[in-house]
Amino acid sequence: MQDFLDERRLVTTKLRVMKPRFVELSVRVTVVLKHGGPGMERIKQDLETAIRTQLHPLFGGVDGKGWPFGRAVHKSDLYRVIEGLEGVDFVEELELVDEDLKRTTVKVDLREDELVHVVDVEVKSMARERLA
Repeated sequence: MQDFLDERRLVTTKLRVMKPRFVELSVRVTVVLKHGGPGMERIKQDLETAIRTQLHPLFGGVDGKGWPFGRAVHKSDLYRVIEGLEGVDFVEELELVDEDLKRTTVKVDLREDELVHVVDVEVKSMARERLA
């Protein structure tokens, strides 16, 4: 790969090709479901797929062209995705778990050579009645 790119670079450009480092992240989310929506098992599957897709390095991100190198993962990046799913009324609780640091956080920072890898997605639902 480096040889292919090296032949096409500007003479003054330095080129260094290396594999990315991955930062491991887990997501815990509690949602309140809409009445008459799909069942909880389907919503769990859809939520996990949506979160993994959003953070995927090749086809994630807002534009679907991949989660960018070095872009931190914020809770707000996932609220929109989760609440846009059929059957989800709103997010009651959302936690990002930095698996390297073994702690929950509001955002997971990434260096310029890092991408995120989703280890686990835990989904719980809360009954509307418990909110009153």
